[in-house]
Amino acid sequence: MVQEDTNMDLAYQAAGQFLAAQKKINILLAQKFDELKELKPIVVPGQHDHIERILRVMKIPYETKRLLDLSTLPPLHNRPIFINCSSIHSPPRSLTERLKDHVAQGGTLITTDWALTLTNAIFPEYISWNQQHTAGHNESFSITQENAKPDDPTLSWFIENSSYPIALPMHEEVNVILKSLEFGKKYGGNPALGVAFPFGKGGVVHYVSHLYAQMVALHKDQDCTLSVEWAAKKGVDLGELGTQTSTGSVATAYDAMTTILGSTSRWKPNAATQKRAYIATVIPDVQTPVKPSDPFYLKTTGEVELEQLVQGLPAAYTIGRDTDACLFIPDSRVSRYHAVLEPTTEGVVIRDLQSKNGTYVNKALIEKPMALYFGDTIKVGKTKLEIVPAREVG
Repeated sequence: MVQEDTNMDLAYQAAGQFLAAQKKINILLAQKFDELKELKPIVVPGQHDHIERILRVMKIPYETKRLLDLSTLPPLHNRPIFINCSSIHSPPRSLTERLKDHVAQGGTLITTDWALTLTNAIFPEYISWNQQHTAGHNESFSITQENAKPDDPTLSWFIENSSYPIALPMHEEVNVILKSLEFGKKYGGNPALGVAFPFGKGGVVHYVSHLYAQMVALHKDQDCTLSVEWAAKKGVDLGELGTQTSTGSVATAYDAMTTILGSTSRWKPNAATQKRAYIATVIPDVQTPVKPSDPFYLKTTGEVELEQLVQGLPAAYTIGRDTDACLFIPDSRVSRYHAVLEPTTEGVVIRDLQSKNGTYVNKALIEKPMALYFGDTIKVGKTKLEIVPAREVG
């Protein structure tokens, strides 16, 4: 039972309402939204993908530029540049060098589909085309979700005809952020629909798929239900739009919005400024709360071993399996955004982000924000994190 939903304009409107509601309860999402709004991204219109339509629904201000005009742009600091599906063969060196410099200086370049020809011209050692074209008709593939629940809608990503799959092998620094095993099996073996890699102080994100899905495939009964029912379960009233759209289409449109937010906040060049030296100290005998100004280590045990220094906590600090999380944990039982540490006037608290497998503190499942103390053990998936105080030594 595979049907198609082509009513995507309404789906994106409904997803915009859903996003507005989620921002009120999700601090991380609200932060990403505010960051992108302040950055005012640059958008290069394309032939088929229409990222600007998504930004308009999200009420994100943006500036439109022609592709060749980017060659002479003044310094853009860290403003993200979206280049919609637009093929350009043998781009002028003035363009490729300008975009390469922009990324190196801390900017983000996001390209989709046919714009792979440009991304490859700028970063040939990182990404290339596998010389296969997708089918002569538009398709929609289900993306692989490792922690999906049985009643979750299927997320589909739109592939234009004659799209360019990415070649294997890929550079070791290229991370797959979106994949479809179904797509990889059909077109050359690489399941990647979205990849990201750092360069200089910034980074590059490329999607084989379109961010603006012009249609989605509805694979199961849950996908075909009215989105008003799905949204209501999450405490959101979509009103009339919810009775005119399918769950699968709205969930896919919402995923595109959160993907855009994640793509433009993935690089943290200022986060790695560990010029000061710290050492771990003994956990106090007296139970001592962790304050936002306290430096501390998160030390793991289990299948994943790492030691992360946190030099104080002025803002929300996310833990998850997404590479955009402040603490990235490659544990298959950890959700993309599993939990978050938040500063309060009383101290640092931990909050579960509706993860699939829950968050535990000292073996107890938490159901509401919980204050953290030095020596506490946080368990996410199979990974345990001990909070160890740190002391500056230089």
